[in-house]
Amino acid sequence: MTIDRANLQALKLSEIRNSMTEFDLYLDLGGEIVPYANGPHCWSPDETEQLLQNGQFVLLYNRADADRVRHYLASRVDAPEKPHTDASHILADGISEFVKTLYAVRFPQEHYGLVKSLTLALDKFLQAYPQLSDLCLRLVQHDPYTFYHSARVAGYSVALGLALRGADEARLWDMAMGSFLHDLGNLSVPREILNHAGSLNDAEWDQIRQHPEEGLKLLEDVPLTRMVRDIIFYHHERLDGGGYPRRLRGSLISPELRIVSFADVYTALTVPRSYQKARTSVEAIQFIEDHLLKFLDPKILHAMRRLLTVEGGQLSQIAG
Repeated sequence: MTIDRANLQALKLSEIRNSMTEFDLYLDLGGEIVPYANGPHCWSPDETEQLLQNGQFVLLYNRADADRVRHYLASRVDAPEKPHTDASHILADGISEFVKTLYAVRFPQEHYGLVKSLTLALDKFLQAYPQLSDLCLRLVQHDPYTFYHSARVAGYSVALGLALRGADEARLWDMAMGSFLHDLGNLSVPREILNHAGSLNDAEWDQIRQHPEEGLKLLEDVPLTRMVRDIIFYHHERLDGGGYPRRLRGSLISPELRIVSFADVYTALTVPRSYQKARTSVEAIQFIEDHLLKFLDPKILHAMRRLLTVEGGQLSQIAG
């Protein structure tokens, strides 16, 4: 039986550890989708660890089972685990978040092989530089939201890049890596400011606005492309010139920067924070259309709407 990738979404391995699943799960093996667990399956840490070691960052399930998966994630009662404190597992979980996000959207089947190779290259690069591993571990300890937010931004940026700019692997690499690292400068911002529920004062905003430059300083010894560095430094620039740190406007903001900026905003709108409720995909798209199009590129909004649309004209929702 042929399985249509467009009908699949992803679960991170960390979301099923030490538990029982009761829905069918699949693996992507070299571009071929194969059944892995049919019906009830009892998971162990050893099994999920082996899958990670073999470059499998997610398991796939049918979109038709999305409600069952959400119920499973909401009702898990297995014994709580200690969070990983080693960089390799943190990076693997970040890559898993990246892949899971990609499976929440729809893009042509012929691009899945490219996405798979990009995923493995991203993991290899991050693991190859102890400085990067250490920074990611520090970021998770400082503010877990920022780390996983960055992984999701990378996923949406790659999907939008494919939709708008085509299968240019070098460009997609730059957007993925730049997105993954774009908020490392938040290490310089006190966590009480990052998670402040009310309005920030001028001094606190000044600290927030320093994070792009601080991120570049942390990465000055890592061999990154010009585009990756630009994404880290300029991801808060806005089309009307009201962004920071250089108040760029219009054509001075590259297509790649526009894509990452859009993905950054969309992702932030769809995740709960101390100062806001999470919006659904429909609500986030509508909010951007109603309030943010003077800052963000409308072409990217239209592309995102297409990526999120499933049968019946509904927008998809990512489980978990």
